[in-house]
Amino acid sequence: MLRSVRRLLSTKSIPNKINLNDAFATITEPWDPRVAANVNNFQIKLARMEGEFVWHSHLDEDEVFLVTKGTMRMQFRDGNVDCNEGELIRVPAGIEHCPKSMTEHCEVVLFEPSATLNTGDFEDDDYIHPKSNEQKTLRKDTLKEI
Repeated sequence: MLRSVRRLLSTKSIPNKINLNDAFATITEPWDPRVAANVNNFQIKLARMEGEFVWHSHLDEDEVFLVTKGTMRMQFRDGNVDCNEGELIRVPAGIEHCPKSMTEHCEVVLFEPSATLNTGDFEDDDYIHPKSNEQKTLRKDTLKEI
């Protein structure tokens, strides 16, 4: 049994690494997150932020935002938290929030359950962000992979 498990494991391919700078360079559309990795029922997503997102919440999912370039302000109804490069913030489930890039653009790594809809409970499925280059709706039901 142990030999067959080892044989099965040895036939799997070696995982690829992802260079975050190269990956972010491929994202030209703001607020269009890409999946960098799937980890069990979670996803690690990369997003380019420009301007302000929309106010929304996620009833059942926490989110973590890790800033790798620029400055992001996480707006809450009771106040704001600014995150610089190398800083992260956890947004608990059910808390209304609105991320905003405080620099020309901001690059953020998101850690969240794979079922998390980027616009949460925001009700306008056809909303196009004013910073959109491709005139795509803000809601992303499926995400492209890096």
